[in-house]
Amino acid sequence: MTSSYSSSRQSARPMRQSRTRIPSYHEETTPDESETQEELEDSVTRCGSLSLRSRNTIKRRQSYREKSTDESLDELSDNEGLDDQHSHNNLPASSLPPNPSSTSSSAPRRSQRAAPSRPRQPKRPRPTQKPRSLGQPLKKRSRVNSEEAIFVGSGTFPEWHTLPYQVLFDIFVQAFYPLDDPKTHATKTPGKTPETKSATTLLGIALLCRGFSEAALAALYYRPPVFSAFDGHGLLNLLSLPKESLFINYAGKIKELYIDTETVLSLKSGPTLGYLDLNSLIKKTPQLHTLRLYHPEDAVFGHHPVTLNLAKWNYSPAFFSSIDESEIKLRAWEWNGRFLDTQSLIPLISERQLSTSFQGIKDIRFVHILNDPEDHEKEVALATSLKGLPELERLEFHECPIVADNMLEQLPPTLRSLTISNCDRINFKHIVRLFKLHGEQLRELNLNHNRHVSLEFMPQLGISCPRLEKFSVDVSMYDTSSYHDLEPHFDQLIYPGQRPTWPESLREIELYQLRHWGTDVGEMFFDSLVQAAPKMKDLRRIDVSAMFSGGWRDRARFRERWLRRLEHVFLRRAPPPNPDGRSLRKRPLIPALPTLGDDMSAQSHSMHSPPLTPSKRQSSRIALQRLHEDTESEEASSSDAEADLTNLPDCHGMCEHVGLRIDNQRPNDHQFNENDFLDDELSGDEDWDGDDFEAESGHAW
Repeated sequence: MTSSYSSSRQSARPMRQSRTRIPSYHEETTPDESETQEELEDSVTRCGSLSLRSRNTIKRRQSYREKSTDESLDELSDNEGLDDQHSHNNLPASSLPPNPSSTSSSAPRRSQRAAPSRPRQPKRPRPTQKPRSLGQPLKKRSRVNSEEAIFVGSGTFPEWHTLPYQVLFDIFVQAFYPLDDPKTHATKTPGKTPETKSATTLLGIALLCRGFSEAALAALYYRPPVFSAFDGHGLLNLLSLPKESLFINYAGKIKELYIDTETVLSLKSGPTLGYLDLNSLIKKTPQLHTLRLYHPEDAVFGHHPVTLNLAKWNYSPAFFSSIDESEIKLRAWEWNGRFLDTQSLIPLISERQLSTSFQGIKDIRFVHILNDPEDHEKEVALATSLKGLPELERLEFHECPIVADNMLEQLPPTLRSLTISNCDRINFKHIVRLFKLHGEQLRELNLNHNRHVSLEFMPQLGISCPRLEKFSVDVSMYDTSSYHDLEPHFDQLIYPGQRPTWPESLREIELYQLRHWGTDVGEMFFDSLVQAAPKMKDLRRIDVSAMFSGGWRDRARFRERWLRRLEHVFLRRAPPPNPDGRSLRKRPLIPALPTLGDDMSAQSHSMHSPPLTPSKRQSSRIALQRLHEDTESEEASSSDAEADLTNLPDCHGMCEHVGLRIDNQRPNDHQFNENDFLDDELSGDEDWDGDDFEAESGHAW
């Protein structure tokens, strides 16, 4: 009985448009799959007809909504059917009444018992706006940046997949490097391995087409992101597979390894995998040239030597034997005092840096290398080991009390970049002596958080370092001990008679948290920078933050004057590049703003407009008087500013960024401003479609 009734309903009732099969771009299905699909459609049709109300597919249900398109009415009808389906899909088939509208005239009538009557529920008021279909995401307010512009393609689509492998590899590396940056973590769920957006994007590009696959995977494995011991085991298992079974040679693509010893080497990955064998991993990467083993607490400055604790993982003879057996030629390396005590570390450094694997090092970094100030033998031993590196170009010292005058005198002549950060035994006299010995070959100098280093070496900077390209100084101090000594240990940052000199080859100048100086010294300092502008043709960035004691009006006046002068001299004012010489066109989103002539014409039109009403005459007269006074004050200030700018040298006009911050605030890692306290979402009714919801008449209470 039930089967015949269902078959008659299925044959008589027309199938909805929304129930038809959607054309697919996949391969054709097999006959068995087609039959399964037809059975699924039959079941969907039967489930869609389970309703206690009679339906009429010809006559549309009466609606009191406003006029709308046919598409919205169809979607509304489909939503009503789906609501009925979800409301009554749990009822048995035997209790359902026949649907007279769904049967054809030729089908025989069958007597059915009438279903019990159901109380009619009152209609709910419907909103006037278009209803949301089932499964459609909620409408969210999109964040629009009105200052940005949309880049419209020129109409040409290059065949990117035909580019050579090395070109694609360089593009992917420059676009997504580095992959293990903690700032780009996409997922930080506890108990799960964090992933980076760059790694996910590169994997998607590799799966896009065969032309991108090898170059994208090579960029992904150039510095593979290893965040946990489980990631290390997965990488080791992949490298242990036979090369014949792999799509590419992954072992030859790995060139750099950055490993956190606490989370990767000191923790187990389950009861079966255990600890990661770093020696086996190194033996599987013969093309490795950069190896950095770091501790997560190394990113925090201000550790006292007494409170410094050794890490769980330490340097072992088997570790260095694996490097020698793999015949790895290192180019970047880091020595960390957490992985071995100082008494044993200095002899190990002297021994290992004479080996074949370390002779090609160009970038070396020392972290937490401690020493007794009276023990000069270890200083000489470390300096001698550095001098034995023939290709060393970049040297960094971070919180190393061993660095002193004897260390800086023994640096190799091939040094190009020097970074000294939070080393208490260095003062400005040592920097002056460094300039005399190694200043001619220096390209980059970074002096950050050094308690005894002032800027008294500035008169010799331009003379002794003629090839310097980047100069960075940060006078902020860090101390995590109980003393919390955050003040520099010098009386004056620079004295009035010590006028700075600037190298002509400078490209970047970064000076942060300058303090312990007065406004007269600041005038001399910034004036020397402005006067040297015609010779510094390569300068592209200036960022200075300083602290001056005194009244806030004096600081504001000083800041406004020198920021205006620095921007006038250094800030780029060149016209934009030729739009015909680029492959993408720029379409502005912001409408054209009225020019100064339009504003003046509008103002003149408002001044010659008909007289105001008597109630507004007095307010308009006061407003015009105040406007006239403001215009006179602005003209006076602009004339003074123009007179101040006329004495400046020829404009430089090549810097992309010119920043100057003058305040008297306490130094901090991050300076908050008004943008940090604004709402992320836009304010107003940007998502309003013009229709308001009209409730039924009556009170809500």
